[in-house]
Parts: sequence; structure tokens; C-alpha cells
Amino acid sequence: RELANVIERAVIVAQDGRLDLDRALEGTAQDILAVSAAPEEQSRPARVLTLEEMKRLEFDNLRRALDATDWKVAGEKGAARLLGMQPSTLASRMKALGLTRPR
Repeated sequence: RELANVIERAVIVAQDGRLDLDRALEGTAQDILAVSAAPEEQSRPARVLTLEEMKRLEFDNLRRALDATDWKVAGEKGAARLLGMQPSTLASRMKALGLTRPR
């Protein structure tokens, strides 16, 4: 699941069709993936994220998807499709997180 999130983030922040895994692995996701990727350390639990950290990750991910689609929510090239969710779900999450298009 974490790997899927990292790949999704890499696709969202890709420039000129090139994935930037260093950028996609920035911050907390990198810490989680580093623990998850080390088989000898599988017995150690990954760092637990706080609710605020989870909200920040979700906010940032939705924002990147919206930026990548020029804030188009629905349709073939919309952020909802990129994120693998229904447009109504994306709209609901945007409202819950207070995510609005910058002016």
C-alpha cells in the first residue's frame, strides 16, 4: 500500500514524463517506506503517524493531483481519476480538508 502511494505521488509530481522518486519519497513517506523496505527490520513497527500528519499527507496528495490536472476534478483527465476515486468522494475530501483552489 505504501509503495502504491509513493508511485502515485511520483506520477503526480512527474515532469516531462520522468518520475522523480527522490521528490516522491520526501518526508514521512520516505521514513515509512525505509522501514517497510528493510526485510530484517520487518519485526519493528513503522512510525505511527498522528491524525494531523495523516491529514497533511492527504491534503498534500490531493493538492498535487489537482495541480497536475489544472484543478479539473472529474472526467478522463480529472484529479479523481488520477487518484482512483469518485469525483464526489474527492469533492467531499476537499471540503473536509478545507482544500480550495488558490487565486
